[in-house]
Amino acid sequence: MNNIRELFSSQPKEFADLKLLRQPDDLEVIKWAAKNHFICFCVAMQPGWIPTRFHVALADKLQKAYENLVNGVDGRLIIEAPPQHGKLCSHSTRVLTTFGWTTHGKLKVGDFVFGRDGKPKKVIALSEESMSEYDIAFTDGQTIQCHGNHEWVIWNRDKKKEEIVETKWLASKKLDAGPDVGRGHRWRYLVDSNVGVELPKVELSLHPYVLGAWLGDGQSSGSILYAGDGDNETIEKCLEYFEVSSHQQHKITKVHSFYFSGLLKKLQQLNLINNKHIPDQYLISSKEQRLELLAGLIDTDGYVYHKNGRITFSNTNKRLIEDVRRLVVSLGWKVTVCEFEPIVSTSGIKGKQVVYQLCFQPTYKIPVAIPRKKLVNFQPEIRRRGIVSVKRAKKPELGRCIQVEGGIYLVGETLIPTHNSTIVSEFFPAWILGKQDWPVICASYGMSLAEKKSENTRNVVSSEIYQYIFPKTRLNPDSTSKEYWQTSTRGSYKAVGRGGGLTGNPGKVLIADDLIADKDEANSEVIREGAWDWWNTVFYTRKQENSLIILVETRWHLDDPAGKLEEQERKNIEAGKLKGTYDEWEKLTFAAIAEQDEYIDGKLFRKAGEPLAPERFSLSSLMKTKNAYSATNKIGDWAALYMQQPIIAENAEFRKEWFRYYDPEILKDKRLYYTTTVDLAISQKKSADNTVVMTVAKEVDGPNWYIVDITAGKMDNIQTVDAIFWHYEKYRSKIYIEALGYQASLQYSVLAEQRKRNIFFSVEDLKIKTTSKKEERIRGLVYLYKAGVIFHRKGICEQLELEEMQFPKGRHDDHPDALSMHLGIVRQAPRENPEEDTHQDGRLNWKRKPKVDPNFDPNKAFDRV
Repeated sequence: MNNIRELFSSQPKEFADLKLLRQPDDLEVIKWAAKNHFICFCVAMQPGWIPTRFHVALADKLQKAYENLVNGVDGRLIIEAPPQHGKLCSHSTRVLTTFGWTTHGKLKVGDFVFGRDGKPKKVIALSEESMSEYDIAFTDGQTIQCHGNHEWVIWNRDKKKEEIVETKWLASKKLDAGPDVGRGHRWRYLVDSNVGVELPKVELSLHPYVLGAWLGDGQSSGSILYAGDGDNETIEKCLEYFEVSSHQQHKITKVHSFYFSGLLKKLQQLNLINNKHIPDQYLISSKEQRLELLAGLIDTDGYVYHKNGRITFSNTNKRLIEDVRRLVVSLGWKVTVCEFEPIVSTSGIKGKQVVYQLCFQPTYKIPVAIPRKKLVNFQPEIRRRGIVSVKRAKKPELGRCIQVEGGIYLVGETLIPTHNSTIVSEFFPAWILGKQDWPVICASYGMSLAEKKSENTRNVVSSEIYQYIFPKTRLNPDSTSKEYWQTSTRGSYKAVGRGGGLTGNPGKVLIADDLIADKDEANSEVIREGAWDWWNTVFYTRKQENSLIILVETRWHLDDPAGKLEEQERKNIEAGKLKGTYDEWEKLTFAAIAEQDEYIDGKLFRKAGEPLAPERFSLSSLMKTKNAYSATNKIGDWAALYMQQPIIAENAEFRKEWFRYYDPEILKDKRLYYTTTVDLAISQKKSADNTVVMTVAKEVDGPNWYIVDITAGKMDNIQTVDAIFWHYEKYRSKIYIEALGYQASLQYSVLAEQRKRNIFFSVEDLKIKTTSKKEERIRGLVYLYKAGVIFHRKGICEQLELEEMQFPKGRHDDHPDALSMHLGIVRQAPRENPEEDTHQDGRLNWKRKPKVDPNFDPNKAFDRV
């Protein structure tokens, strides 16, 4: 068990600070730590993995929920988190998608890459850019540049088991396991063999076999197809799709030249004349269509070795060789490419160009037409690819990580599997089953994903390390399917997709991991309502009397299952129902950037403005990501994906298309009346709204409003007063504060500060009817937005827009409320435009041209606390 000792003794100081492992060389202590502390168990099951504070907090919350359940206390937990942090490939890494080959840096949300099973997987999230650190090389010649935290699915030859490891862990290991008799080196860590990708049939303008035959032996500048004497089968197959307009035979070489009518036009449409290559649409066609293309290539320029089943394809066109290599790789076969000096062809003609030769060994039939090229005996052995080296990158590149459905996706020209992971739906059930005989139910939006998570959990339970930690727990050999399996201690795991049945399967622990797949599903009311109905009629009804229910989501919509559960609980509270008669959900929201100081179980988790995992994604890099979303008018996607603040687009009371913007330069020549409102938060508690100080400029002789400045945040009395003075000194605006008890007291602080600064201005009471609900006031803005008379200043109104688009179900509405306070004020705008300051009752009322104090910095105004 030296491997277990190595796992814990190699952990850095950050992990040691958990104070769970005081004696890392003592195997019994290691065993105890992993058995009794879930975070330690996660580290044990992922060699080289370093937990961030996010992982530690999440694992701690899950462990407490488990301990409460042991003591008979139900648990209801909603976990909202952004895309996972820490799997990064360089931008230049080649990736196969359903629309063709591209690079990792060009991927975007909604694209489809390919999973380990060869099936398309949707990209559901992107990280910000960061630098790659390592070059990792494989036995098939592929080298991929990636981050040290990038995860790989490997086969550990020493342990004879599959693991998920990080690149930096591999970099610290000896990779060469010694010589393999007859095969060269044995590599200690291996990845999957290549996998054939599955794609639907597509409409192709030219039959793929004809294209393959022309690429192999066609005239580059025309519609002639050459064929050796006796190879009539190729021509006969092409005749199924085109007619031969003329035919000639060379007197010496005996090579036949067939002119196909109509072929030239097709080749021109595909941009192939004097430009031989495989068009992208053929590389992303169905398996049958790709095999037909390959058959045409083999019948013309291929050679079959019947003794060992290998096939070679030769050509002088390097680009074509690269395209054929991609074609063969997409079918799941390993490829090698060599180059040779010019040789004499079978027709007796000596070449003048370098010849490239591509070799591969098929594992299933290719529909060639020439009898001598048909393979009868196959050698379907599929060998894994070894990891040859992991070195520091000589030329590090920018890169980013993607999150895909199912976690694993293929990268590189030879389709190598790389991984995204989760600890909630895989490691947590395994840990529980090692300690209890409970039935566990895990659900996802699709059965295939649910079964994959089940398989991963089952692999954890059957691993050597797990069985050392939990020696009594084994898989029951009589029940080991992906959908349902049991342990030797009578625990069980049931996987189910959204909409599936659970009759006869009660659950002590029920985990729903992403019942809504992506933004497209979230925007479908039919899918949302179907998921909610399934939750209530199937999933929720399977809970035992004492149970733990966990919902894990990335928030895409306010009316997703998490939103509906929150709304349901709110209505129960408003109805005055007694506690204990309804579910009380504990919500654990991990935003990419903290909006305010965050506390978990009364302890400070992070301060306002801090990123979730700064060691992986810094604040500056996250802000770049946010700005990228904002620049493409997708700030709502940022809010949902990274901040867990979804927008309810289809029935929002405020519409995104209503937002209009202005250039600040246009204000110089306008007659404007400036007003500033103060919407004071009741408290500085983490659940309270922000204090918002907002200045609006209203046209004196026109209908338009211009939002010119906003200061917002968790501000105490001193900070709020500073913000009021800053707005006044910059815009000479009239100040309005709501005339309520706790807000009216702010006026006394402002008056006292005026005497200290010797700056005097009026502070007006903003009288709002106590019978008027805040929601009704905010709705009063709708007609102004519809009329197009409210203009936003770019760069300061993002939070206002977000809260408006989430209204009335959003988490906050303090920005729209501050704006709505101006509704009654702007009617008081003067009808004249004086050049000098005007006064009323001895107090400054309004000035046309605002003055700015160059020494007053609004950001520094908050440093006094």
